[in-house]
Amino acid sequence: MVFSDEEYEQYNALQSLRTLESCQIEQECLQKLYEQYKDKINPEFDKAIAAENDLIFNLEAQKEFYKEKLIVLKNARHHIFFRFNSFEDILNA
Repeated sequence: MVFSDEEYEQYNALQSLRTLESCQIEQECLQKLYEQYKDKINPEFDKAIAAENDLIFNLEAQKEFYKEKLIVLKNARHHIFFRFNSFEDILNA
């Protein structure tokens, strides 16, 4: 989920009370929804941000979907939000 000891401490301070099973069910539901609506997805956005070392969402699949709109954060894992101080920082990535 995180890349550094500092991010680990920040992540643990916000740790979810969800079970692993709950997270797996969420992933399965997201996959089903994607399969059902993938032809209706309208990717009207300027960019997408992904972590280079995300162990949850496959980076190659994200590159294929987002193409030139994808910004890959180096030395990052799934939870990238500790890399930013504000929503404006995310928009300016």
